[in-house]
Formats: sequence, structure tokens, C-alpha cells
Amino acid sequence: MTFISIPTLTLSTIAGALPAAISLGPGAELRQPMALAVIGGVLVSTALTLFTVPAAYHLFDAWLGQRREKFERTYAEALAATSATAASPAPIDPRG
Repeated sequence: MTFISIPTLTLSTIAGALPAAISLGPGAELRQPMALAVIGGVLVSTALTLFTVPAAYHLFDAWLGQRREKFERTYAEALAATSATAASPAPIDPRG
């Protein structure tokens, strides 16, 4: 989803629930709480989608980057230590 579609969907959903939220006719006492719950849920989910999810992704990516750097550094040190201490194999005598 692109950024522009999220606010557009939010505004259209709120616009669709607004008549039920402000209705005063018969049965309005049953429709108003449902419409208010829809509007509140859409606003909360939009806030989570636009702010919380990208912030959590950024924090997780930073944490993962640190772990990756530590792993690569540890792996390089282990590889260097292994290649420095490994003795070269003895030459094979072709005469047997």
C-alpha cells in the first residue's frame, strides 16, 4: 500500500460512518455506539500503521544491524585465528 491510500481509506471510512454517528432518528441509540467504535478503530489502526509499525521496523532493523556487525566481526576473528593456527598438511610422498 502506498502512503496516500491509507489516509484516503481512513477518510472515506470515517465519512461513511459519520451519518450513523450523528443520527438522531429512531434507532439512533443502537447505531451511534457502533459508528463511534468504527471511527475510533479506524483512527487507531491508521495511527498504528503510519507511526508505530515504521518505528518498530526501524528499531528492529537497528538492533539486527548491530547483531549482524557483531557476528561478522566474531566470524572474521575466528576465521583469522583458525587460518593462522592451522598447519599446512604434510606433502604426500608419491613413492608410497
